[in-house]
Amino acid sequence: MTSESCHERITTEALEPLLGIIDQAPDLTLPDDSLVRRLLGSVTLPGTEGLDDQQKYFLLSIIVGVRSPDTEGHSTLNLGALRRVHADPDPRGQYAHALRGIEDDGVAGDLSAIKGTRALIREQLMAAAAAFQTREIAAKPFYVDHYGQVEVPVSLTAWYLGRALHALQDAHAHMLWNADVTHVVHVLNYVEAVDGALRASRDGLAHSGALDDCDRASVQPMVERARGRSRALAQAMAAALLRDDLTPFERGVTECDDMATEPDLCGWLVYNPPCAAAIEAGDDAAMAEVCCDASNAYCDSPYLSTAKQ
Repeated sequence: MTSESCHERITTEALEPLLGIIDQAPDLTLPDDSLVRRLLGSVTLPGTEGLDDQQKYFLLSIIVGVRSPDTEGHSTLNLGALRRVHADPDPRGQYAHALRGIEDDGVAGDLSAIKGTRALIREQLMAAAAAFQTREIAAKPFYVDHYGQVEVPVSLTAWYLGRALHALQDAHAHMLWNADVTHVVHVLNYVEAVDGALRASRDGLAHSGALDDCDRASVQPMVERARGRSRALAQAMAAALLRDDLTPFERGVTECDDMATEPDLCGWLVYNPPCAAAIEAGDDAAMAEVCCDASNAYCDSPYLSTAKQ
């Protein structure tokens, strides 16, 4: 998903539980910084009317975090810099966007990429919790019109939360899902696509700009899930930070059971269960039967045609 138009809108819609963190931690400080004061005046996203400066600062810090995996503080017009950011060969650099690493090959690579993305989101949440204990503020790069790249002192807690939200949201733009968006059936590839080395049967389908367009009609079921799951992750973040309770997060990254009545609270990043079981068992015959690839149109994912545009 593109940062400014999609990530920030979806994140803002998940704002209520995140602002609840501030309500329970009034000692989260607003730095005495002239740049921060100027930037607070630019926090005008829909739904943010009426926020006080402390709340705006927390939101600003989240936005800096949400943007950072896509831009690392560069202008969105600096295409060379953005390409270098996105083409990071380190698998963690790809998992930050819910994409395959270079070694994530075949259907087993789908599963390893999902595990890597889940682990990265967990790491961001743990880092946010650690920063919350000390109320740490740190300078992070951010691009501001008329100023260029600047170092903004942000709440490190909020910055990490923004990065975690970015990865979860990207999972709904950089992965193919089944029709009801309960299971991932395929993970896309950016790093090998841009260097010309991609072989789809091995490396997965190339990253799709069409799937990244959150206003496109054909991807709305995934966008709606991204919205609901972002709100659920925000609630899980608040529980982890305020009550040291990881139960909502663990439920979120676990497959929904048959009794689940609120599907956004679980199954955030679950790979095709029969295929995952076959991969874990090393059962090649079962993998050929139940896993999703080009031979079965990725288990007839309704998002395949959009991914190929």
